[in-house]
Amino acid sequence: MEMNRRSFLKGMAASTLGAAAAMSLPIAVAEEKKGEEGAALPESLSLKEFEQSVVEIAPVTDIAETAEYDVVVIGAGAAGVPCALSAFEAGASVAVLQKQRFAFSQGNMGSGINLDKSDAAGIAAFLHDTNERLEQRGDWKQLRAYAANSHEAINWMEARVKEAGVEPVVAESVFTYEDGQTCTTKILQFGPKPKNIGDAIMALAAYAEEKGVKFYYETPAVQLVKEDGRVTGVIGKDKDGRHIRVNARKGVVLATGDYQNNDAMVAKYCPDLTVFDKKQVFKTGDGHLMGVLAGGVIEPVGHTKMVHDSDSGPMHMEPFFAVNENGERFMNESVLFENKNDVLRKQPKPGWFSTIFDSNYFEQCKAWGGNPADEETLAKYIPGAVENPKGVYVGLIDTHKADTLEELAGMLGIPADALVESVKRYNELCAKGLDEDFGKKAKYMKPIETAPFYGIHKHFRVSAICSGLMSNEKCECLDEQGAVIPGLYAIGNVAGQFYGGTDYPMHSKGLSLGRCITFGRMAGLHLASL
Repeated sequence: MEMNRRSFLKGMAASTLGAAAAMSLPIAVAEEKKGEEGAALPESLSLKEFEQSVVEIAPVTDIAETAEYDVVVIGAGAAGVPCALSAFEAGASVAVLQKQRFAFSQGNMGSGINLDKSDAAGIAAFLHDTNERLEQRGDWKQLRAYAANSHEAINWMEARVKEAGVEPVVAESVFTYEDGQTCTTKILQFGPKPKNIGDAIMALAAYAEEKGVKFYYETPAVQLVKEDGRVTGVIGKDKDGRHIRVNARKGVVLATGDYQNNDAMVAKYCPDLTVFDKKQVFKTGDGHLMGVLAGGVIEPVGHTKMVHDSDSGPMHMEPFFAVNENGERFMNESVLFENKNDVLRKQPKPGWFSTIFDSNYFEQCKAWGGNPADEETLAKYIPGAVENPKGVYVGLIDTHKADTLEELAGMLGIPADALVESVKRYNELCAKGLDEDFGKKAKYMKPIETAPFYGIHKHFRVSAICSGLMSNEKCECLDEQGAVIPGLYAIGNVAGQFYGGTDYPMHSKGLSLGRCITFGRMAGLHLASL
């Protein structure tokens, strides 16, 4: 998701991400894995993973300031801020260390299961459906914890962001299964674009700070403190380069987000993503690395990835005819939206392709049960067609309309002769009612023959990597033996193994942010109760 603070972030990235890093814990390691100044690394890590992270390997001893709190949260995002405020409201003293100079998050909606409008069988079916999409690799205990707690968490979030001055749009999705089971989700929409949850999280952080939560901005956490087997605090580095130690009487919560901007970690844990552009900045795996240095374990390789584009044009899930940057058809377009990246990584220009349709698209889409955009909505995504279009990221829209396929190809930046030939072949298959090339169902095979023609130039990029440290349904981090690491918690995309599958499932709107909010609140309430 593009942030409305993009210009600041680009300038900030070079200075923030360039810092070196380190950790002060005595951990058994092999001699050949020793880092700077004799500091040692666990077998699972190498120095490469630290090159783009702020985490410091060598023990930090030059402490300029020390503070004491019940709970310390690392990261002021969609998981960290709800965690901090929940713990504070429940009576704990709370500090938050944040790498940037403001709270930071992305995404447009968060959801939870509405227990008042769902039956037990429907909830069970929803969770099974979710885990089916995750290749049965999700943690059932965490899935059930989400089901049990997300209703209260989403309602709490709605109330608090309203108190903070943000009015989310409330919607719902109803899932009905074959035996009549029903599961309903409540969705908080933080829009319209270009607004997103980042604006709400900034407002909620300011609200929490007014109430009494202490925020250390521009103070990345560089090291965890571990004493007698328990994580007891955090060492941060402020904007003046001073190390400060913030002790946590009850626990430390990692809420640092994913690692998409750490090239070595991407290559190691989710190599499919090495060829894709990234949407985010500052996501350098700091929490993952600190967690491993404290004895934690990163979940098995093949991490859950979220790669998509819903900003260049509407109808992003509809199975319209598609070609790659060479103008060649390359897939069955009805492949699930969340799985298209698995095909796109092998294309001439990974992540880039175009969907093509003609002036009959609305009736065709309706006929197959789709949700077509009308001409007015479509026009908002055509550069220059609408003055000051609302609900879009103007810098990302890339939809085009032309009287000929050749003209459309020029607008999309693809070879005209190849596009014309690909459309010709596709129309032949449509006439046969049989997709001999990729096996798309006949109901989706609609010819492209009536001008004007439309094309949406898509750029699939990494939104999130949803895998992290092995943890349980209480958000407690686990070691290699599956034992709890006392005092250490993980929430959001630094935590695993809620998903576990290859691709993030797109069937339930707002699941990702809903998980962040839910487990953030759960962790905060749990810690405050200790």
